[in-house]
Amino acid sequence: EPLFRSHMAGDTVVLAYVNSTTPGAPLKELIGFDRINLEPGKSQEVFFGFPPQIFSTVTETGCRVIHSGKYWVTVGDLHHVVHLHGEPVVLKRNPFKQGARSE
Repeated sequence: EPLFRSHMAGDTVVLAYVNSTTPGAPLKELIGFDRINLEPGKSQEVFFGFPPQIFSTVTETGCRVIHSGKYWVTVGDLHHVVHLHGEPVVLKRNPFKQGARSE
């Protein structure tokens, strides 16, 4: 089934969000968007590439971390639940953290 179908000609913006109950995560974060043009009765698929960073938060020390938990990815009217399990994964350490060396 096509992702988007129109009854009228015109442009529409398809929005993609991620929601999480992870502490420190925003309630709803925009992770992608695309403007498409649809003719009456026509449909169009929209594709988004989502890197792992969409599931991350930044700690008080500036590290980007992915925590286990439940995440909801919403594209237009479609909802998908993603369950992440395991220990937190640090994607990037803060290079400006006190005591860090500059090369």
